[in-house]
Amino acid sequence: MARKRNDSRYADSDPRTRAHMDAALAYLEEQYGSVSAEWLSTLDMMALNLDLIFRAKDTVMDEGVLVTNRFGGSERHPLIKTIMDAQSQLHKCVAQLGCGPLAKGKVTKNEKESETVAQERLLDKILN
Repeated sequence: MARKRNDSRYADSDPRTRAHMDAALAYLEEQYGSVSAEWLSTLDMMALNLDLIFRAKDTVMDEGVLVTNRFGGSERHPLIKTIMDAQSQLHKCVAQLGCGPLAKGKVTKNEKESETVAQERLLDKILN
């Protein structure tokens, strides 16, 4: 179900970006049942930053980490800063959506609490 929505939303993105967005949407739907409308802007920002990272990385890999500046000297490729900035923004989006490894511990904790509540309800129904 998320794939159909994702294909139209990120159709012009890099295939690697679409794969990551599929995984993120599937995770959010698994954890929360659906993707809330207010999360879409964060998801879009996440996709944009992923796209920037992948495209900049490809360019750096093709042109090399060091490039020749206008004076003939070697310097670090300017897109490396773009990659680092996009990664920083991506980490913020992941943290905001609760998709990261640190957030997974919190979700697992909530799942355990809800399982306990469900077991208590079942016992109440059986005993009453």
